[in-house]
This record gives sequence, C-alpha cells and structure tokens, in this order.
Amino acid sequence: MFNVVFCRPGTKLIDIESEPHWATRHTHLFASANLRYGIFEGVAQDRDWSTHHKPWRVNIEALLRRIASFDQQEEPPMAETRESDAVAASSATLVNLTGEHYTTVLRRLHEVFKPQNYLEIGVDTGGTIALASCPSIGIDPDFRIGRLEMNGKPACCLYQMTSDSFFRKYSPSAIFGQPVDLAFLDGMHLFEFLLQDFINVEKHARPNSIVVMHNCLPVDAYVGRRDEDDQALRPQSAYPGWWAGDVWKMVAILMRHRPDLRMVVFDAVPTGLIAITHLDPASTVLADGCFDLVDEYKDRTLTECGDAYYAGLKIADTRKYASLEALSSLFWL
Repeated sequence: MFNVVFCRPGTKLIDIESEPHWATRHTHLFASANLRYGIFEGVAQDRDWSTHHKPWRVNIEALLRRIASFDQQEEPPMAETRESDAVAASSATLVNLTGEHYTTVLRRLHEVFKPQNYLEIGVDTGGTIALASCPSIGIDPDFRIGRLEMNGKPACCLYQMTSDSFFRKYSPSAIFGQPVDLAFLDGMHLFEFLLQDFINVEKHARPNSIVVMHNCLPVDAYVGRRDEDDQALRPQSAYPGWWAGDVWKMVAILMRHRPDLRMVVFDAVPTGLIAITHLDPASTVLADGCFDLVDEYKDRTLTECGDAYYAGLKIADTRKYASLEALSSLFWL
C-alpha cells in the first residue's frame, strides 16, 4: 500500500478495500501523492465491525464497470467512490459532496497564496502539514508521523500537547515573528474544541489571514454524530466507518454570531472544507459567549436540524476555484 508514494503524480489507482475502516486514511495517502484514485469496497460476511479481517467477497462485474468508467474519466474522480452490492446510497444522506479531496484544496491554497507561515492543529500522520513549504507549527497530543516531509520548510516546530495547552504556554505569532497567515483546524471532532481553537487562532491572525476548518459537512447524521461510540444510526448510513463528530455546529455558530466573517463552504470530499477570512483579532464575541454557546448547541443533532443546516449553506464547487483569479476573488494574502 505505502509503495504508492513512489508513483508519479496523476497515476491512476484503484484501491479494493475489504472493510471501510481504513478507506479515509488511504484517501489521505493517495491525495497527498497527487494520485487519481477510486475506492471499491467489497462485501464482508456481516456488518459487525468489532471483528476485523473477516471473510469477504467482491462483486466482480461491479468492479469491472467501475474500472471501465474510471479509465474513461477526464477529470479526477471523487476522492471516495463506492460501488458495492452491499452498500448503496442511503436515504439518510443529507448532502452529496462531489468536489475534490480536501487535501487538493489545501495544496492549492498553499501554492496559490504562498503563505509566509502555517499553523496546523491535528497533525496526526503529517499528511497535510507536509503540503506547507513555509515555516510551520504543528500541534497534536499524539503524533503518528513516521517521516516528516519538510517540503522546503526552513523550520517546522512540532508541539506534542493539546491545543489548549499550546495556546496557554506559547504564542504562535511570537514564534513566527508575525501573525499567522494560514491555519488548518483538524483537531478533536467536538465543536467546543473547534470553537476554542478558532478563538485562539483568530487572536494571532491578521484580517486577511485564512483559517480552514475540516469535517463540517458530514454526509449524514451518523457521520455527524457527537459520540463516536453511538451506533444507533449506523444501519442507515452508507459510511459505517466514518466519524466527523459534531464540528458542523461551528459553522452554524459562526453564521449566527459572526456575520462579519467571510466563510466559504467547499464541497471537498469526504466531509467538506470551510475557509474563513475577514478575521478580527480583537473580537471577543465568541470568547465572551463560549459557555453559553456550548450549552445551547451541545444537544443538537443532524437528525433534528440537518435539513435546515444544509439549506442555509451556499456550498461552492472546489473546481470552480482552481485558478488564481477565482481564488483571489475570495481571499488575499
């Protein structure tokens, strides 16, 4: 699997998965290598995922159809394409995302705007911090980086701690010697953590900085559930191995309480990407109301308000903002 890093950019790849658990991790790997890929999920003998590596089979005819259609595509396919006789699109699906993979959009932000510095919360294996070529800060309480890709960075500071601990002890603007240009928030998948991360990062930004948030467009209520261990909606989901958490609530909070921000909602697969600018480092609106906001939103679910949530969003096609001119109409650094 990891030999794909030796493939040339643009290489076509079909990944046949026996279970859904590693599909998202593998898409991160493929996208970071700039490959054109599709994922085909086989059929396990049952849907009890507490037992791994169980017997499974592949619908050969469906697989051949998928390979044929993939080979004919001129545009890169969706980051995750599922063609299985066991998993069909669920009626519980709230949104169908058809944009580019979120790492493709992140890579584009780096290449087009060439930020002077970059901050990332939730580094995990290092796939997204590898996209930066400028001085970078990575924050994660449990790094799983095998080999850090410097990609021309003159410096990369990694802090193995929670983001709250980092901001209590350190100042990213002091470390960089200037405000944060570009930040990617992909930490704990609970909205109160993302809320605090945004509050902390905005204090160290400039008005035209860009803050990017991940996982705010869960495709159904199961993927967007608050408790990862809550399996009640799993039978209705087409994505039983996914958990984006309830960070989608952060978008609702910003739309209601920070209308001064410019927020662009990209249909990046698998679970959306939100890019925010027109920041106000002096704003205390969110910090002052933090505890009340958590109390107000913590019990909301997509089952109850998912339709209203998505109806209020203007979701942008990532491919329409692939050029410098198009992106510059939204952001500037």
